[in-house]
Amino acid sequence: MEREAPALPRGSRAYRLLGIAHYAGHMRWIVVLSLAAISVPAVAQIISGHAVAVDGDTLQMTGERIRLFGIDAPEADQTCQRGGEVWRCGEDAGRMLASLVDGKPIECTQRDRDDYGRMVAVCRVAKTDLAMAMVNAGLAVVPPQFTADYVDGEAAAKARGVGLWGSNFAMPSTYRAAH
Repeated sequence: MEREAPALPRGSRAYRLLGIAHYAGHMRWIVVLSLAAISVPAVAQIISGHAVAVDGDTLQMTGERIRLFGIDAPEADQTCQRGGEVWRCGEDAGRMLASLVDGKPIECTQRDRDDYGRMVAVCRVAKTDLAMAMVNAGLAVVPPQFTADYVDGEAAAKARGVGLWGSNFAMPSTYRAAH
């Protein structure tokens, strides 16, 4: 035989605490559901597999072109001047990215889609952020409108005079506009 809990007198401290606990239980669920709704971006997609470098900032993977988030590398046919000679900086940028992904599993987390419908993503080989590796090598620039994530890496590459920063070059966006 079940016993019924005794009724609490209205206005008593126990009655008020029980009401607060009941209200807090509902609020907890409202907060949890609200956080769940805002913490997962609607465009987030993760793809993984093996990739091929198309150029210094673009991969081909699982049938999709993926643009590395936050950087701009020289175009494949772009040249720069280094030590008074023509340097095929665009080809070198493509070779660098190709060496980073060669035969290794890649994981890309989508951040956006560009004007051409390509996925824009942060891509990693193990713990190596491919965009950061390109920036550290001086083979990609960090346009300020993209992100501040790689600005320190770009400043360090400039200070060391590596890659593009040891040459005379047109910004990739300027080169594209002219060609």
